[in-house]
Amino acid sequence: MNNLITYILAFNDDAPEIIDRQKHQQTVKENETNIHYTEERVTFSNGTVMLKTTEFDETLDELDDSVCPECWINYEIITQPNKGLITPKKKIFTSQCQESFWLKLQKIRTNLH
Repeated sequence: MNNLITYILAFNDDAPEIIDRQKHQQTVKENETNIHYTEERVTFSNGTVMLKTTEFDETLDELDDSVCPECWINYEIITQPNKGLITPKKKIFTSQCQESFWLKLQKIRTNLH
């Protein structure tokens, strides 16, 4: 596993290669807006550690389903595996719709190869 895509797919599918998962959440009030932060760190059996951070405005959750609210989703490799290097090191999304679409494409691509 030397491609970030592989780790992101494993992260979201709760793959058996994940040996530890820690999640921390907090909500902060900024100018009458509640900003929700989540940090999730997973450790894979090969020693790789990946961090997923998300940030979104909780009031945007109240929009109807036809709108995909802006949020920030960041996947980052913070510890490389014992053997090999993972590229790229980081992937950023600006909405859950963008992330979902990208993940669907990646699943199709990985099943074709």
